[in-house]
Parts: sequence; C-alpha cells; structure tokens
Amino acid sequence: MDSITILKSVAQYGHAPQEGCKLFGAIYDDAFARLKKEYLFEQFEAGSSNEKFIIGPFGSGKTHFLRQFMEIARDEECVTSEVMLNKDLDFTDNIAVYCEVAREIRAPGQSGHGIRNLLLASLDQVAKDTTSNEEQEYLVSSWIKGLPNADFKESKFARMVGLGLDSYHRGEFDTFEAVCRWLSGEVTDAILSKQLSIARIQRNEQARFGRRMLLSLCQFIKYAGFRGTVIAFDEAEQGLARDSRQRERILSMLQSGINAFADLIDGSALIMYGITPDLAERFDSFAALQQRLADPLPGKGFFDGTTLSPKIDLTLRMEPYEDLKAMGYGFIDMFYKSVGKEIETPIEDVRKVIEKLAREVFENDLTTSNRRDMAKRTAALLLNLYQSGVLEVVAPVVDEEKESEV
Repeated sequence: MDSITILKSVAQYGHAPQEGCKLFGAIYDDAFARLKKEYLFEQFEAGSSNEKFIIGPFGSGKTHFLRQFMEIARDEECVTSEVMLNKDLDFTDNIAVYCEVAREIRAPGQSGHGIRNLLLASLDQVAKDTTSNEEQEYLVSSWIKGLPNADFKESKFARMVGLGLDSYHRGEFDTFEAVCRWLSGEVTDAILSKQLSIARIQRNEQARFGRRMLLSLCQFIKYAGFRGTVIAFDEAEQGLARDSRQRERILSMLQSGINAFADLIDGSALIMYGITPDLAERFDSFAALQQRLADPLPGKGFFDGTTLSPKIDLTLRMEPYEDLKAMGYGFIDMFYKSVGKEIETPIEDVRKVIEKLAREVFENDLTTSNRRDMAKRTAALLLNLYQSGVLEVVAPVVDEEKESEV
C-alpha cells in the first residue's frame, strides 16, 4: 500500500491501515525490537508459545500496535492471523474461533489469506533451500508422506493436511479443495466428511476438537519451516466483556487456552489480545488468570524493561505530547520518503507545524483517544500539501460509523 493511499484512509476513517503500519509507526521501535528478539527469535526457536495483552482505551493505538507487529512478524517468516473478537464471535465456541483464525491466516510474502494459501505457501517454504527440480521433488514428497504421522495435538488434522497436499502434488485438485474446506472448519459437514472418508465431528466433541485444531495449526506452521505464528485478537473487549452469566465461563476458557498454548510442544505461537483497561481489571478478579498475568518482577512492567511481562499497557509508554509528536513525525517521514521529490516545502517546516498541531490536540483532549484526532489531522495536512502545495492544517473527512482506532 502506497503512502498516499494510507494517508487517505487515515484522514477519512482514523483507523490503522491493514497494511503499511510499519511505515509510520516508529514510536514503538524499541518495544518491537525487544518483542522480536525475545519471542520471534528466542522463544520461537525453542518451540515455546506465549501470550500478550495489549492494554489501552479506545483510540490509544492497540490496532496499530498489533498490525505493525504482525507486519514485522511476517518479515521474519512468521505466519499471522488477525481476528476481530467482537460480539458476533462467540469466544466460548472453539470451532468458531478456529474458523476465524483459519480464515484470516496469512503466510509471509503473501497477500492472500486462508488455509488454501497457507498450504500452498508451505510447499514453497519446504522447497525454498533446494537448487534443482529433482531435489525439490524428493524433499517435498518426503515431507508430505511424513505429515499423517506428525505428532500434532489433533491426529485428524495431520491426516487431512497430508491427504490435501498429497492430492495437490498428484494433481487431484477436487480432493485438495475438499480438504481445504475441512481444514477451514467445515468439520461437521456430513457430505464433506463422507467424501474425505473421515468421521463427522459431533456436537459434544466440538469444544475440545476446536482447541486441538488451533493448536495443531500452529504445530503445522512450525513443521512447514516457518518461524512461528502470531495470532492477534483485536477488539477483545467486545468479545470477552459479556454479561456476568457468561463472564466466568469466558475467563475460565481464556485461562485454559493460555495454559494449552503454554504446554504446546513445538508450536511457537504468540497469542496477542487487544483489550481496554476495564477488562484488564476484570481479569484481576479471576484469581487463576490474575496469577498468570502478573508481572514477573512486581512493579516492573513491559515499558520498565520487563519484556516477559504478559501485559503491555500503551498508556505507560511516554508523555502524551511526545507520543503525539512522534506519531506525526512518523507520518512525515513516510510521506517524504515516498513523494518528497514532488514537494517543495522543506521537511523541517512541516515538522514545526506538526509540533504545534500535537500541542493543540494534546491540550484540547488529555485522554489517549487524542491519537485518532492527531492521526486524522496529520494525514489531512499532508494530503493537502501533496495535492495543493499549501502547508496548512485542514479538517479531515469524518465518518463516525467507520471510525476505529489508530
């Protein structure tokens, strides 16, 4: 996505773009460097899995943080999936959660999503270091033959992956497509199950089966030679903050899910949740979950240097004004790097205007939601400069229904 397209999206809607967050998100460079070293390299290399809770009120930048880190992860040969955990998705339905993760799964270097694209990318990943067609054929064939016997949490997952890739390898594309449907979550379809000669998953099996499928998906990604998996559950405050009757069950399932990933062998997954502070406080009322989310060093959180802290509270990162100014600088740097040759106004002049804009936004709104306002107004300013050559602060286009967080 080019810089002008990004600026138009931000100016109009105020939300983080699906692609390109790393182009203007320098304010968290230190945090991302630490996360990359600790998790994408050291923990993933060891086959370990972990979770992180990205905490902040609406508009504080949780979506941007998650999307930028997923871009970084894909650059490091990780597979990612972003799931909007809103009220339309029942977090207690493991099959439904798995289906969403599978639908949004994305391999590094790919723009497409879904299980089909992942399976095809896995073949390229397995053969990437070979130099001849004969070596590729032998390596891929041997790898596929070993899949049905892989020690995944769900043996049916291993069997179906093996069948699907073997069918694709032999040109039996109808079977391959059927397997992709099953691996995408259509495990209760009687006709599909009959076609694939596999037992249909019954209702009383679905809860545990869905969890095992998700764990197996992460194991397969590691087995295929990718570095690991990053799954981001955004808007988790909507999906997890249900009424009191459901809350205990949701928190219990969240805890069991965390434990399942912590115990996963050769999964190399990092599960990230974007939540608001009020939901984080509710976690503290659930004793077992509270213990799991406690900082390793009491009183020392992530931004105090404790990288292993499960919670990343974005409101504790820096002074709000400096944060807004740094965000504006990020947009400017992206803009000038992309179209600077077409702009007569010196970059220093634009930075001075952005500093004034950051101060104005900060003084008018002392909450962290002022990030959205700053992002919109900065994007509008840069677009006006690009289109008219005039450096002035202009009002962005506002669409309240489509507003989300930057």
